[in-house]
Amino acid sequence: MVAQMQHKALPLLFLLTLAPSVLAQNVVVVDDDGGPGLETTVQAGIDVAAPGSIVLVRPGIYSGPFQIDKALTLEVELGVQFTLSTRVSVTDLGPGDDVVLRGIVIDATGDNTNLIVSLGNCQGDVFVENCHFQGTNSSFFSLPTTMTIFDCARVVMRGSTIVGGSGFSGLSGPGIDMGNSSLFLFDSLIDGGIGMTGVVENGGPGGTGIRMSSSFLFSNESWIRGGEGGAAVVAPIFGGCPQAAGDGGIGIRLLDAGSEARLRNTALEGGPAGSPGDGCDAQPGMPGIPSVNEGGAISQVTSPLHDATVTTPVRTDEIATIQVTGVPGEAAFILFNLDARPVYVSGLVDVLVPNLPNGSLFLGITDGAGQAGLTLQPTLPPGLLGRTLITQPLFFDIGLSQTSLGPPSAVVVLDSSL
Repeated sequence: MVAQMQHKALPLLFLLTLAPSVLAQNVVVVDDDGGPGLETTVQAGIDVAAPGSIVLVRPGIYSGPFQIDKALTLEVELGVQFTLSTRVSVTDLGPGDDVVLRGIVIDATGDNTNLIVSLGNCQGDVFVENCHFQGTNSSFFSLPTTMTIFDCARVVMRGSTIVGGSGFSGLSGPGIDMGNSSLFLFDSLIDGGIGMTGVVENGGPGGTGIRMSSSFLFSNESWIRGGEGGAAVVAPIFGGCPQAAGDGGIGIRLLDAGSEARLRNTALEGGPAGSPGDGCDAQPGMPGIPSVNEGGAISQVTSPLHDATVTTPVRTDEIATIQVTGVPGEAAFILFNLDARPVYVSGLVDVLVPNLPNGSLFLGITDGAGQAGLTLQPTLPPGLLGRTLITQPLFFDIGLSQTSLGPPSAVVVLDSSL
């Protein structure tokens, strides 16, 4: 049970002074069943949404690619299914044009068009939370990368899984391929693709977890791993086995001196070796290696866990719960911002969101299990149907006079009518 759990009406925190450009109709609802005022495809919802809006996708089955090139939140409810051909693109965001992607699950196993998520030329922040992207089976001689991040100032990923695609003719994809970008990773799994199964040829090598060029990575409480090597199996027509199963993939590969990976409380591993199948006398593959560094910098440290969970999405007729975990005896707060600019500050535990908070709540002193929290009921300004806030826990150790921060997260507040 959370220590010092309280219930209080949400204070002026959500009754913020909003820019005049924010319209009352700031939530667009997508429902594949249709209906008055509803859009039936995700792209249609994005197209009609004003900048800064929330696009709420109701349960249903959706297909086709969709592209975002303006500030908005895409909130996907439980029960939404995307067909395996669905692709997501976020491009050409200006400074301050922040995008939040929440709850998207795409399993493209069986498709052969490769890339699933593309983030490119984004000067604003992109938050990817509670999403799952499973890579494809690659088309001939192409690399089945699951997510690319190029020329993006700040991408924040939390509670998500990215798995590279399975290769054809020896090629397996990385989970993430990034260039000239910064990625802040929390509570997530990034895995390279599984190597091609060897039937006549040898098993293929596993893919790389994260491939970096001129980029910065901060990772906390995450797992980055190379993909599993491809198995070697008896050929059903020709008989016999390939000579060997595939080697495991690389966890992180830094391609140049301009790349840096700072890992905190993060498991970095090479992929498991491929193995011969039943009745196959092929040699097993070699385990993958955790990292390959071609001139960049990799550092790994551990620190006490500092974390937070906040109910999201939450409607105005519901009760939200905030729970934080830190070191016993710390003073715990939750900070709220309308936007954020995460940066890494050397010597500070975890990532700092430097924008001045629009509000904060004191959660209490953490108990013997390191926990504190409260419950509250959110409110919205009159005429506003929804709002996205950036939250971040802050902990202060009174004895050590030390401040620690937990991971930032996007919280979506919706009117009870939605």
